[in-house]
Amino acid sequence: MIVPDLTETLPSVWMVKVNDEVEVFVERLDEMEGRIKRQVSVLVNDNKSLLRTQGRSLFLNSPLKLIERHREAISYKYQFLTRSMERVIEEKQGKLDLYREKIKDLGPYSILERGYSITSSIPDKKALRSASEVKTGDRVNITLSDGSLVCLVEKVLKD
Repeated sequence: MIVPDLTETLPSVWMVKVNDEVEVFVERLDEMEGRIKRQVSVLVNDNKSLLRTQGRSLFLNSPLKLIERHREAISYKYQFLTRSMERVIEEKQGKLDLYREKIKDLGPYSILERGYSITSSIPDKKALRSASEVKTGDRVNITLSDGSLVCLVEKVLKD
């Protein structure tokens, strides 16, 4: 603040007025500076928030992150498919074993083990299904579970 010189009245009054106007002007400048600082602070904070959001978005959507997520998904799907295939293979293996047993039980050698025999003509080894396929004097081969017999047909009996 400028102190007025009392010896000179006119310039002193003028100086007081100028001094008052300068003070008012400085107050207005201070108010404007405060408003500008607040507005700048608001803008900076808004932009910081926006930058953080965009930064996170860029980080999450970066090519390396996308590749990493795709690799994880592929790994998960590979494990899922592997386990599924193993279960299917086990199930099919069980059915295959069951069918093998059934085929074995129905096979000619299993039938022989239950006391049946297979009779075939000699020399063509054709399996005989009916008594009408042989006549007296023919030679036949009878296969049993532990060997075979060569027999001569003495008589043919038909039902």
